[in-house]
Amino acid sequence: MGWNFVKCLSKYHELHIITESKFQEDLDKYFNENPEEKRNYNFYFLKRERHNLLRKIYPPSYYWFYKKWQKKVLIFSQELDKHYHFDIIHQLNMIGYREPGYFCLLYTSDAADEL
Repeated sequence: MGWNFVKCLSKYHELHIITESKFQEDLDKYFNENPEEKRNYNFYFLKRERHNLLRKIYPPSYYWFYKKWQKKVLIFSQELDKHYHFDIIHQLNMIGYREPGYFCLLYTSDAADEL
């Protein structure tokens, strides 16, 4: 769902997309093969910490590290917004009671303290 949604929006809007660094190689390859599609995309790749051994022992630990990554995304997004003054901000995929996201705190001055 996420990629198709982004692809359709890019036809009409400039997009700033924050994603995990593990997707950078695939996206670079895709845009090298489809350069005409790159015009409205701005990608930012943030590394997400992973602990594969801990995940095998205790699978819910995935959410600890995903939550930490989302906090990093919030702080990074605040800096981007200072420069670009976004009209709309939306989180795609991985939203639920276990990973609600933090964009609701984007415009609070002490967002990092609230985490």
